[in-house]
Amino acid sequence: MQRKLVVLDLYGTIVRQDGEIVDENERTIFRNGFARFMDKYIHHTFVIASDKDGENKKERDEAEDILRELGLSNGRIAGAYYNSDMVYVPGVTIPGTNGKIKNLKRIAIDNMFDLRDVVSIGDSDVDEASARFSNVPFFRVPIFKDKDEKFDYNYIWLGNTLPLYTDLRFLNEQDN
Repeated sequence: MQRKLVVLDLYGTIVRQDGEIVDENERTIFRNGFARFMDKYIHHTFVIASDKDGENKKERDEAEDILRELGLSNGRIAGAYYNSDMVYVPGVTIPGTNGKIKNLKRIAIDNMFDLRDVVSIGDSDVDEASARFSNVPFFRVPIFKDKDEKFDYNYIWLGNTLPLYTDLRFLNEQDN
């Protein structure tokens, strides 16, 4: 299988959207199947690309604390990119973004990958617009709110040939 660069959103994709990483029993909250997913695709390179306001040092430090708490800062994640790393693209009209998307081309170059070997996983319109703009495969996951959700990373398959868009939000919509 060809090695890929997997670009993951953090909030709502790996950890709950509110950034809470510990439950009432003091157990670390990963999204269902995330640890198995990383083990299954250990030969791939993983990076975080968060569109939460990373221009604010407090937000950047919070994200880095989360990665450390989850044990992802020990080389499991090759790098992290934040709001300040996003780029303005004329014509992008996503509310609250000021026309900015994640710079997947820069992320690929920084990690020595061709853009055709990048796959993106996220929960937001920004994540989707970033992938579509860069023409990379994108898995749209439901927003992570509850550990008892139906979605599990086991639903994501990183084969050699991937569709450009896979929407997995329906898995959690069955709960409503």
